[in-house]
Amino acid sequence: MPRHEITLEAFVSSPSDVSEERATLEDIVRELNQTWSKSLGIRIDLVKWETHVTPAIGQNPQEVINSQVGDNYDIFIGIMWARFGTETGRAGSGTEEEFDRAHARFLKDSTSVEIMFYFKDAGIQPSEVDLDQLGRVLAFKAKLGPKGVLYGIYKSSEEFTQHLRLHLSRVVQNWKANHSVTNVSSPRSAIVVESGDKTAKLLDEPKEEVGFLDAIETSQERFEKLTQITLRMTDAINTLGYQLNVRTEQVRQATTSVSVDVKAAKRATNLLAEDMDAFVVRMEIEIPLYSEASKTAIESWAYAANLLSDFNPTAKDEIARALIIIKIMLTGLIKLQQMIISFIETLASLPRVTSAFTKARRNTIAVLEKLGNEVNASINLVSEVEKLLSDLLKTNADSSNAKQISEP
Repeated sequence: MPRHEITLEAFVSSPSDVSEERATLEDIVRELNQTWSKSLGIRIDLVKWETHVTPAIGQNPQEVINSQVGDNYDIFIGIMWARFGTETGRAGSGTEEEFDRAHARFLKDSTSVEIMFYFKDAGIQPSEVDLDQLGRVLAFKAKLGPKGVLYGIYKSSEEFTQHLRLHLSRVVQNWKANHSVTNVSSPRSAIVVESGDKTAKLLDEPKEEVGFLDAIETSQERFEKLTQITLRMTDAINTLGYQLNVRTEQVRQATTSVSVDVKAAKRATNLLAEDMDAFVVRMEIEIPLYSEASKTAIESWAYAANLLSDFNPTAKDEIARALIIIKIMLTGLIKLQQMIISFIETLASLPRVTSAFTKARRNTIAVLEKLGNEVNASINLVSEVEKLLSDLLKTNADSSNAKQISEP
């Protein structure tokens, strides 16, 4: 029986300094297409000047790209870092002109194109920074908000990959809903592969052998692992906070008596420094574990979501339960983030009492900031998973209601 497949074109627009991300996009789309072509009957074709533009003559290179790429693509993916690009005569750079053309289409018909824009927030070697180019990037970024464009920010290629998996999943599902497209091939949502090892790495298994319910189960297991690590780190911060209160009280008692006991105050302060040093050692162990658990949990959820199509009621219940887990996890992460911010502020306000204390405080603040960055990235990604699964439930509910209305 012949299979029918819908192809969506995604145009990639960027200056030259994000070549790594452009290459990464190929891998992401190839992976997603393996799933979507079977489960949704949809695939994405990346449109890039490297592969879709042939040598030709025009008023300028950008005009050649415009004429050959056209405006018929379905998704616009813009990426910027520190370079803005070269003026075209119509815009500040080729990327800006391409965005303006896509945005003009969106304003005429919001269902005609999905716009996704990303900014890389990573360090640059001082010798490689072009302040004029960077300033133009920042100015362009500032203009997107008033235009109603919600852009994404990433710090690494890995984070970019995680965002793209989730965002492209939402875009495809939104496209299906906006264009009233149902699956054009058999749904995969009810496929279950028996496995004796529930902790087997989902992402290492052949994609065609993994079913939706397997993916959901693995995702929940990984979130449980992430929750356990989060609880351990929260407990460590609470313990250090308790020790800080105890040592601070000891210092207060030593310095508010009739005769100041300098030795007792210094002893309590140095003990606090030892407590902070021990905390830093523990966090240096926990943070890589947290980072890996967060990465695999998000990837599992993204893969599970990509297997969704018109899933059956049983799978629908699984998604509802999964959303509860995600909301609980998100609440815990936000509380941890607030705790980290508050603790950093408390440590920063403490006076320099001894050299050992000052050094320990500096190291503790550094490791807390490192943890804060990891938690903030997790919050952003978990929020995207929550949005994706909520959209899928809503889309399925809307299609079910429409079906009931149409039936006599």
